[in-house]
Amino acid sequence: MLKRQQAGEKYLTSDYYKIEQIYEQKLAGLTDRYGKRIAYIQSIPIVLNIFRDTAVETPALCPLLH
Repeated sequence: MLKRQQAGEKYLTSDYYKIEQIYEQKLAGLTDRYGKRIAYIQSIPIVLNIFRDTAVETPALCPLLH
């Protein structure tokens, strides 16, 4: 009975280890994929609308403001 329990525990330990390895690989892949995208987005400079003219904001001159 004791040998059977030890064999079962060994099997479960091995199974948990395999599951953990798959999880870590998947997590590393997602981190790599989305980490690069986040870094790219963060590297894009923010451009303020410095050419904004308040006179153009009337609906008669700008059809988008209707």
